[in-house]
Amino acid sequence: MKARQTRKIQQLREVFLTDGRLSVRKQAELLGLRPSTAHAVLQRNYKSSGLSAAIIKRMLACPNLPERARTIILEYNAEKIAGLYGHTRSQRRRFMAALATEALITITVDRDPLTEASGLVQKDSSPKKQQASAI
Repeated sequence: MKARQTRKIQQLREVFLTDGRLSVRKQAELLGLRPSTAHAVLQRNYKSSGLSAAIIKRMLACPNLPERARTIILEYNAEKIAGLYGHTRSQRRRFMAALATEALITITVDRDPLTEASGLVQKDSSPKKQQASAI
């Protein structure tokens, strides 16, 4: 599970490298982070808990963030909330609550008890799907 999380963060780094943005300073500017924070985030072995909600909100709030990077971050959020990175239910709940201060993404889930328990579920027109404004 840690490997999956590491790959997702690596994808974010590759967005900048393929666009020719090799300097940490330029990457930091595009992420809306300080250079030291950007360097730490883009390392393959970034903390086992992954990206924090505060860092994610800062990156998504940056107007210079490339659209491909934004997509990867939103996918990361959805996967982390879904538990694909091995976090416990309470860790996922705290992460979701920290992101919920702003409406950042909408994910579709199939009757996820964690999302339902959080009170973020809204009925969709299809009976099997639920819309979760989770973050």
